Amino acid sequence: MSNLENGSVVWVRLGQAWWPGTITTLEKCPPEFVEGLRKDPIAVVKFFHENEFQDIHKEEHIYPYSCDRKEEFIRRGLYINKNQSHGDVDLLQKFEADVVTAEKLTGGDMDILQTIGEVAEIPPNMRSSSAEMGYTSNSQSVILQR
Repeated sequence: MSNLENGSVVWVRLGQAWWPGTITTLEKCPPEFVEGLRKDPIAVVKFFHENEFQDIHKEEHIYPYSCDRKEEFIRRGLYINKNQSHGDVDLLQKFEADVVTAEKLTGGDMDILQTIGEVAEIPPNMRSSSAEMGYTSNSQSVILQR
């Protein structure tokens, strides 16, 4: 995590999926977000094209965007967000748009979604147990409803 700094494009764990965003500072967060924090996070991530933030308290909940797990995170996001919405927002379309934004910001493959293709089902080798995803029986993680 030490190589990640303000403005870095990253993946952050949200429930069973990972979502791209950028690291920001607490000074750039709304006062109500900062006041709601119970302890100091190791990082704060701002999501693209919205005023939503996620506080990160464990290093295993954040990865550099261009990490070795990027395609796994994209496939999982495509699968989990399929036919999902939050209010009037289609989460699959939002996820795809955010991946394209992250690719643009990192000089990546603007056609990565076409390269990976549509995912009908997560193959068995991509499924993770709760422990592998960082869950514990007493986990108090803040999970955004995406």
